[in-house]
Amino acid sequence: MDKCIWGGIGMRRFVLLAVMLIGCMIYSGTVFAMQFSKPEKLGYFYGSAIGGFGMMGESQNNGKEYIPRVPRAYDYSNLYGKGTAIFGEGEAALYWHYDFYQYHRKDPHEGQKWAVRVGGKNIENTYDLPILLYEAGYDIYRITSDKGLVLYLLRHSSAIGVKSFQMFGWYAGKFYRYIDSERLTDIYFSKQRNRYTIPSYELSSVSGDTLIFYYSTEYGAKGEFRFQWDEAAQWFSVEQIAY
Repeated sequence: MDKCIWGGIGMRRFVLLAVMLIGCMIYSGTVFAMQFSKPEKLGYFYGSAIGGFGMMGESQNNGKEYIPRVPRAYDYSNLYGKGTAIFGEGEAALYWHYDFYQYHRKDPHEGQKWAVRVGGKNIENTYDLPILLYEAGYDIYRITSDKGLVLYLLRHSSAIGVKSFQMFGWYAGKFYRYIDSERLTDIYFSKQRNRYTIPSYELSSVSGDTLIFYYSTEYGAKGEFRFQWDEAAQWFSVEQIAY
């Protein structure tokens, strides 16, 4: 009889312990999911209409004044031809390696590939950033997390009003290009590119471990992309929601 009583108590304790463990696992998964901060604008980097690159909000810049191929009566004092600019601070700062003179290569595509590269201090940990000659540039935003991941949202506006973006991130000493809206457009939208089918993207909100971008086209397509941080994959998952 005593064995039956103690056996029942032992079983109840085991079940209670199992329930507590499952509850702790669920609670831990909720509590320890990555939390992103609200975007903080750091500055702006652009291609000038008269040549050279300009910038605002940089913490450092060692660039040399832009020298045009054909001298003209313009003020180039705040425009730079070649150098490195830094946005942010510390080891997670975003480096902009720029060389406007690369545009004059015989191969325009190759020139653009090396005209602006962003990422780490070491050029080997950088990525090309498309900035066409004399176009608008990029607004630079920083988003931090509670797990050491630092994101940089680079928001670009083109001459026809289309807004695209790139998302770079620093983690454990290395930079990565996590999201490129050009790839999103290629995958989710019409391959027939024109001003009516190319979507414009805007960061609409940051919620916990998820970045939400609103999109719209002149044809009337609207919706959002949700980028949720996947801890196991160490990358973002992608979900499209059409309105």
